[in-house]
Amino acid sequence: MEPLYLKEVDLTPPEGVRSALRHGIKLHEKGHSGDGLVPATVAWARRMANGEAATEEKIRKMRAWHARHAVDKRPGWENPPTPGYVAFLLWGGAAGRAWSERKVAELDRSKEKAMSEKADAPNTDARLKQKRAVEVKSFGLNDVQVDESGQFEGYRSEEHTSELQSH
Repeated sequence: MEPLYLKEVDLTPPEGVRSALRHGIKLHEKGHSGDGLVPATVAWARRMANGEAATEEKIRKMRAWHARHAVDKRPGWENPPTPGYVAFLLWGGAAGRAWSERKVAELDRSKEKAMSEKADAPNTDARLKQKRAVEVKSFGLNDVQVDESGQFEGYRSEEHTSELQSH
């Protein structure tokens, strides 16, 4: 089941990201992607290029990938296309980098807000336990008599406690 905080964040890639993904897929199909490309990267690129929303995990991986590979960018790497350039596009290009940064920040804020709201909300379990404790305190045993079957008789309510204790 999807956490509630995810419902507040739209993870559908915008057109700029989708365009970079489509370009990367074309270059990959022409053989420019090299040997180090993971097939799952191409599969995700295809799905997101078609407008499928990313997962929280994919957005976080996208941001991490861009952070790790920012140093790989070289002047002229797009002509002829290098495997690094194709991978860059398959991770959404420059638009993907900016988008994943924004989305991770949104996810973190939404998650933090949900956790804060949960912490501020009354603890239902604690309230139920407290209610049960009150119910247990509301009844007491007095002059218990157990018959042969193990059944007992005799109880008093809390209302009579002070009266019974004063005797």
